Amino acid sequence: MSNLELKNIIDCSLVSSAQVNSKINDLYLQGFKQVVLKNVLDKKGLLNSLSTGIKVEIIGDVTSSLGNNTSNVKVIVNGDVGENSASCTKSSKFTVLGSCGNEFGNDSESSEFYLLKNCGGHCFSSVVSSKVVIGGIPGNSFLTGAKASLAVILNMKGGTLFLEKDLAYMQDSKDIVLYVRGKVDVLDKALSCNPADESDEDKYLPLISEFARLFKCSLSEIKSLPFYKLTVK
Repeated sequence: MSNLELKNIIDCSLVSSAQVNSKINDLYLQGFKQVVLKNVLDKKGLLNSLSTGIKVEIIGDVTSSLGNNTSNVKVIVNGDVGENSASCTKSSKFTVLGSCGNEFGNDSESSEFYLLKNCGGHCFSSVVSSKVVIGGIPGNSFLTGAKASLAVILNMKGGTLFLEKDLAYMQDSKDIVLYVRGKVDVLDKALSCNPADESDEDKYLPLISEFARLFKCSLSEIKSLPFYKLTVK
């Protein structure tokens, strides 16, 4: 590995989150387009308020409070992300090769989120003009108060997704479309569920194609089960 490549790798074990964020800004000003962070587990506040146009790859799990108030940032996490993360982002992209905790992605605008596994409760509340793809299953209060956004639940492990009223999916949302792959049983009378048609495929295909590319999954396998379109009545 060259000295140039080593310069963009930050060991976070002996520095504060604020110092890491400052170092990322410095590297961006030096012309670096990508930064790698390691030993981040106990760090809170990483990438908060970052607005540099840089790509950040994180090795391992992140405890909590990652990437809030970011703008024009691409983040890849090779692990799980704790609660209260990726909120109030603008024009950013988060890729998580694991699951995320509660309160993830809330109040974000014009951003994209790709999660390989599950997300906790109260995630993606009040998002606007954003795209969300979940490889597993979200927790309760998913997409509450969201506007003009598109989401896909792939449920890659299979089984029936039961949407009960108490889960409060898409509550108080407007202009939201949620696509679910595989079996779904909608018990919430506030939601309408219909088989997806060709016009729907034009909407969700770019998202699941990107999911397959990011996580090196088989697009054919993803498309092997039918998709259903859920909207608020």
